Amino acid sequence: MGKLARLISGIVVGLLGVALALNFVPSLSTQVMTIRTQAQTDALGCTAAGTTCTLTLTQSHENYGTDGMTVTETAPGAGDLTANASLDFRDRVTLTMSGLTDAVAYTFSVDYLRRHADIDAEENVVFTWFIPVALFGLMIGGGVLALRQIQGRS
Repeated sequence: MGKLARLISGIVVGLLGVALALNFVPSLSTQVMTIRTQAQTDALGCTAAGTTCTLTLTQSHENYGTDGMTVTETAPGAGDLTANASLDFRDRVTLTMSGLTDAVAYTFSVDYLRRHADIDAEENVVFTWFIPVALFGLMIGGGVLALRQIQGRS
């Protein structure tokens, strides 16, 4: 096989690896998230100081930020205030609500994803890092196969 044919073949193998990874990762990510998390709903209240108030979730939210979380005001009004919520990325339990009226008592229903009761902390770390490690492995494996194809080795 000529050098150009090996180069084209190597590029095709590399692109096939990228296509496989792009198809594989979203499905696997969904499955891992389903295994390691479960839905939690907390009814929490606070009184606004200025335009903000702080809520403390009963469990740590498994996503960073408010991804996978819904914050609904239940009193004195009603409505989705997720856009006004900010989750502390360090502890993932401190939720700050903004855009509120000073000295008004609020009640919220917070739906979020907590660690599944059957998953301990060590297993959760393994599941959390599984996707990046699998993706890295696919990239390295695809790169090695592509280089071997380009160099004419089988």
